[in-house]
Amino acid sequence: MSEKRKQVLQNLGGKCVKCGSKEKLHLHHIKYAKNSVDWRDKNDYNNRIKEALEHPERFELLCAFCHTEHHGIAPQSILDRYPRP
Repeated sequence: MSEKRKQVLQNLGGKCVKCGSKEKLHLHHIKYAKNSVDWRDKNDYNNRIKEALEHPERFELLCAFCHTEHHGIAPQSILDRYPRP
């Protein structure tokens, strides 16, 4: 894990805001701005980390389970892979 990602996780509390898990944490946009990074662009990871460092108010941490559940895209295969903590 990069030092910048560690810093982002620490800045955002280091745990899932829904269940408190500290495992498999995802950055979840809670507020988009005109210059926000397109979350669908998997190659834009460094820019997402940079945005999270510069604008932490736009993000929250969710574990993999809560993130997929939040978006309503939690097929059984995901739920099996990331069981609720």
